[in-house]
Amino acid sequence: MPAMDSDVLRLKLLSEIEEPHRKEIEFKKRQIEELESNIFSLRRNLENIRADYDNLKNAYDRDMSTIKERNSNEVNQLIEEIKKLHDQIEENKDQDQLKKYRREIDA
Repeated sequence: MPAMDSDVLRLKLLSEIEEPHRKEIEFKKRQIEELESNIFSLRRNLENIRADYDNLKNAYDRDMSTIKERNSNEVNQLIEEIKKLHDQIEENKDQDQLKKYRREIDA
């Protein structure tokens, strides 16, 4: 067998052996590109979800602060109203006591 034929045969064999590996490498490269694209999309989605979460948390915190303040004001108003009513009751008791003493004096 001439040297030229053996070189051609060797190259042909190498080509046949390498071809499935080349195809596998190309396939793996496409998979890597697809996965990198998926990772990018997932990271972008994660950032959007985090931003939404932060916005919701801030809105919640503001709402809770407003509710707590409103509740505190209402409680303070009710306490004042209770004090006034208590004072009125005490005043009425005093007036009833005075009326009782006057009736006793008049009797």
